[in-house]
Amino acid sequence: LTAVDGDLVLGPTTAWSSGELPVLARVGGTLRVSGNAALGTLFLPALTEAGAVELVGNVALVSVSAPRLAHLGRLAGRGNGALALLLLGAPPASLTLEGSPAVQLEVVSAPTPTAGSTPSPAPPAPATQLHAANRSGTWPGP
Repeated sequence: LTAVDGDLVLGPTTAWSSGELPVLARVGGTLRVSGNAALGTLFLPALTEAGAVELVGNVALVSVSAPRLAHLGRLAGRGNGALALLLLGAPPASLTLEGSPAVQLEVVSAPTPTAGSTPSPAPPAPATQLHAANRSGTWPGP
């Protein structure tokens, strides 16, 4: 699965502990990750564009990594109490997180792949960091 024109819903499940969607590059609507009780990490190495990302009720989720994500309209989350790190290729246009006691947002500059190459995960540098404690509200983005 490389592209979805509408929404993509992942969950609910109790069996998914480490989520990786290695070739998903675009979600035209909302990527909703919801109710995955054992999910600890979500890795989206090829994702470059999404209308929105919603993280809801993933109680074990510690990190989300989308280092090539260049266009994200909205990032919203609630009920992800263990969430500590969001690693993105660009800041979202709006960011709303509720019930995540301490989240660090790192924005990395992902290298642009050359024609015919396969995207690989970008190293986490250089980064712009936003630290939040009990973040509620909206971050205006760029």
